[in-house]
Amino acid sequence: MYPLRSLVFFFILIGSFHVVYGQNELPPNTEVGQCYAKCYVQPLTKIHVFQLPIYLGDDSSSCQDYVKDTSFLIQDAMVAWKRILTDTTCRSAHSDDCFVWRLIDQNEIYYDLESLVIDTMACKEFILETFEYIELLEEGTFSEYREVLCKKYETSDIVLLIQEKLFEKGYLRYQDINGTINGRTKSALESYQHSHELPVGNLNIETLEHLGVDYQ
Repeated sequence: MYPLRSLVFFFILIGSFHVVYGQNELPPNTEVGQCYAKCYVQPLTKIHVFQLPIYLGDDSSSCQDYVKDTSFLIQDAMVAWKRILTDTTCRSAHSDDCFVWRLIDQNEIYYDLESLVIDTMACKEFILETFEYIELLEEGTFSEYREVLCKKYETSDIVLLIQEKLFEKGYLRYQDINGTINGRTKSALESYQHSHELPVGNLNIETLEHLGVDYQ
């Protein structure tokens, strides 16, 4: 009787430990046959485009009373994650989990504008120039789990497709298309992810679909 009781108690203890571990360490909403990894999900932003009248005349013009130098705010002060190095003591099977990130302060950003015409009825010596700024709608999320391409499917043929798409879109040189994930390919991929507000740091499914790579 006593050995049986000990065996039952041991089984319950192991089972409870497994449940706790799964809730805190494993990605949520996983599906059989799919792979997940942590990555940085970029901020949600909106690009604003507008035109302003910029003075074209010289200092002797009567328009000088209607022209001024000014500046305007294009980004509020914020905090952002910056990748600084790789943790050499990390033992994760996924290298992207080993990056060390630092939360840094970013000051307000102003755009200095010279020769703005403040009265276009009184001064006609101007041209409309186009400007744009990016508004932060939602801050980025660090180390969020996203579905990624499983390692066994990361074949040279798939890598070639990824490199060809990056080349077509101007992010990779033709001589770097070789079917292997090298430093230049990683850099090009991250640049593409940053440019299109995709999760950064690995071959996540969102990036592959955005590139138009048939990974299945």
